Amino acid sequence: MILAAWSLWLSRSMQAEGQGALYAYALLIVLCPPISLPLDLPGQGMYLLRLTPPRLLALTLLLPLTLRLWNAPRTQAIPAWLRLSDAAVLLFALLSLGRQTDPTVTVVVRTTIETVLDSLLPYYVLSRATVDSVVRTRMLSFFLLGASFQAVVGVMEGLTHHQFYSPLQYLYNVSWQTSLSQSRGDWLRAQAAFVGALPLAVLLLFAGGIWAVLRPTIRSVKYDLVGLVLACGLALTFGRAAWLSAFAMVISWAALRALNGRQYLLLALGLALTLGVAWAQGMGEVVTQFFIGAFGSTGNEAFNILYRKELLDASLALIKQSPWWGVGDVFQQLAYLKQGEGIIDFVNTYLVVTLNVGLVGLVLFLVPFGVTLWMGAKQHQGQAQILGKEAPVWLALTVAIMAMVFTVSPISIIQPLLIWTVALPLARLQEPKLASL
Repeated sequence: MILAAWSLWLSRSMQAEGQGALYAYALLIVLCPPISLPLDLPGQGMYLLRLTPPRLLALTLLLPLTLRLWNAPRTQAIPAWLRLSDAAVLLFALLSLGRQTDPTVTVVVRTTIETVLDSLLPYYVLSRATVDSVVRTRMLSFFLLGASFQAVVGVMEGLTHHQFYSPLQYLYNVSWQTSLSQSRGDWLRAQAAFVGALPLAVLLLFAGGIWAVLRPTIRSVKYDLVGLVLACGLALTFGRAAWLSAFAMVISWAALRALNGRQYLLLALGLALTLGVAWAQGMGEVVTQFFIGAFGSTGNEAFNILYRKELLDASLALIKQSPWWGVGDVFQQLAYLKQGEGIIDFVNTYLVVTLNVGLVGLVLFLVPFGVTLWMGAKQHQGQAQILGKEAPVWLALTVAIMAMVFTVSPISIIQPLLIWTVALPLARLQEPKLASL
């Protein structure tokens, strides 16, 4: 509550070009619990949309910034690579809207509003309002503060085997924590204020990259302690994919000491293609059995691993039937894979995107990531000092997040972090000293 009140004060006190609103947004997007409330049209009782904290923050903090950015005079032309990213984001949103199975006016209006608040507004504001390195650094500092708080709560939850946010569900009369009974061995999976341990793991993975971006040139024990807290919080989520992605990020930082950006991207792309071909040639079965043996051959662990393998195979078979524009009745065709809660746990953003909007939509989804990676690689020439240098850190972090997304559905905090992963490097690339490169 203290941190939330502070963020609101910031939005009022730092009014220069809306910077206070940015800082408040960065802090509150991390701290707010995932409450979801229906919003009706006044006087008509018609359900308009479900209001969540990110959407409320977009309405109250980002919308005024958007109007200010539109009215501000342009000091430089929009580069072609930024136009390409903008076009991909907009076309992906339009394609997703066009693939709605319910064409009624109410549903179209609701989905359009949700798309604008969830993705278009945050992308536009973050990619334009954080071009100045001082503003961007300060905003990331507030984000890191909120993530560190969540990490501390996660560590306390893991060590005490107690979910500290559980009583708030009774206070708000809204249930959001679904993993109260989930554990790994004798340990409770930390989840802090999020729906589950997985969104917290993605948040702390992203926060680890921000920690590297902001790391001071002179070593600080206090700052190193922040990094240790983030690492412990990530470990106590028991997210295997998050652990592997964090390891990949550290390896990438090390590789970028010896390689320039384009060499690193070619190496990463080569590894990804090799793994894809190997998986198609039968390595999937070997990997499945390895994880079953490593993480438990009985009970829920084995079931989850086998379930995800079966779901992946069934989804790929559907994609082959309709590869370009997606499958219209995914849930009906995969109904036999529903779990006990009545859901199909896809746990793979790329898979969900391809099923919904096909390979065309997947390409549009990947274009902004490709733009940030390629332009960032163009600037990195193998500096000796990696930590504290934004270009290589954003490269490593983006690759790690893209790897992590392979095992995560777009839920809760995932979508905002995907936007941050794209928009902030785009903003950095627009700095006058870099835009001409």
